[in-house]
Amino acid sequence: MAEVKHLEDPHKSENDRKMYKSLVLGNGLQVSIVSAPSVGIGFPNNSSCALMIDHGSFADPCNYQGLAHLLQHMVFMGSTPDSAENVFFAHVEKNGGECSSSIFSEDTLFSFTVPDEHLDSSLEYLMFSLKHPLMLQETMERARALVDSEFQQKVQKDVLRRNQLLASLATDGYPHGSFNWGNMKSLKDKVDDSALHRALHDAWRDNYAANRMYVCLQGIMPIDVLENMVVRHFSKLLRNDIKAPDLTKFDYRNAFRPAFHEQVFLVKAVEKWRKFELTWVLPNMRQYYHSNPDKLLSYLIEYKGNGSLYAYLERRHWAHYLHAGIDETGFNLHSMHSFFKVDIGLTDEGFQHIDQVLSATFAYLKVFSNCSSGSLRQLYEQQQKSKVAEFRLPDRIDKHDVDELVFKSKYYPPKDILTARELYFDTDEQHLSVLIST
Repeated sequence: MAEVKHLEDPHKSENDRKMYKSLVLGNGLQVSIVSAPSVGIGFPNNSSCALMIDHGSFADPCNYQGLAHLLQHMVFMGSTPDSAENVFFAHVEKNGGECSSSIFSEDTLFSFTVPDEHLDSSLEYLMFSLKHPLMLQETMERARALVDSEFQQKVQKDVLRRNQLLASLATDGYPHGSFNWGNMKSLKDKVDDSALHRALHDAWRDNYAANRMYVCLQGIMPIDVLENMVVRHFSKLLRNDIKAPDLTKFDYRNAFRPAFHEQVFLVKAVEKWRKFELTWVLPNMRQYYHSNPDKLLSYLIEYKGNGSLYAYLERRHWAHYLHAGIDETGFNLHSMHSFFKVDIGLTDEGFQHIDQVLSATFAYLKVFSNCSSGSLRQLYEQQQKSKVAEFRLPDRIDKHDVDELVFKSKYYPPKDILTARELYFDTDEQHLSVLIST
């Protein structure tokens, strides 16, 4: 059997009947395994797998913006020994499963759900697609068309437009300032196809290696059966020991030009709503997962009881929702910085009183900045107890758990992949106070 190093098992609730294993294969690929023989997963007798590669759009060269997205599609456009395109996706869907792929700032994700009897063969197809992609130059045009089509579908989404606005304010030289989605303009106009084709192969060779991959496999089979399956398939992948770019060298305090901090931007929404958004740039908050000060601040801002900001705005018919916190995906949270947002959905009346909404919001935040250390500790302890109670609820499984767990397996120690960003291990009222004052 291939070399395997077992890591510390994740901490789980006493009511969680699932079994977990964390391990590293000899080629450096890190694996999380979940077995739930007594509860099933979403659909009866289905298994799920997520494979994440430590390579995302922030690594795109400036002359090929969208390269990581293009590579995501090219990898599955034919492989040896079967040169047909998209055979992995076709195999999964033909056998009653579903699959998806996504590109993020630092990562590329492939995941699928399939009936148990087809899990073994689906893993084989996935492994061959990743290990032996043809990536022929003649298929590049179709891959570019897919990238452009996805961009055209998303370009009218206000979230994407907002992200691109913020990207345009990035400090020169910071990777979040480029056009990471990609389209025909960035990948075809004034681009030499032969050079682009070479860049694709270089990106695959340097980044699609076992030591840059994370796998989470979840099924109803015994955990040893799942382990043998993942070891048998993924031990075949090669390593290269090339590391991902170090984004921590970019100081979050210098991530944006002064205009980001000094100007108000009015954007006409495509979708039919009005909202008011405040955005702060914070350090990468994953590093503070033991105390989660941003999570506690989110809870305080979103509180809807008497005396809250939301109660004040709703009573005046100025707002119909209020969200606060960090969206833990892609552009909003990565190794350089985090975006903490206060997002208020405005009514027509609220839009007419936007100055008062803004004043009320900052006045409410100032209340927390004046809280004593003892009061903040008490709030921490209340949330600690509440989150522990939630964590102890009877376990549930759905097919999307593998996506979340595979992300956590990269960014947190194995023992914490179930609890990180969920529980408050420590109270850190001083850090919370600093965060509020920011």
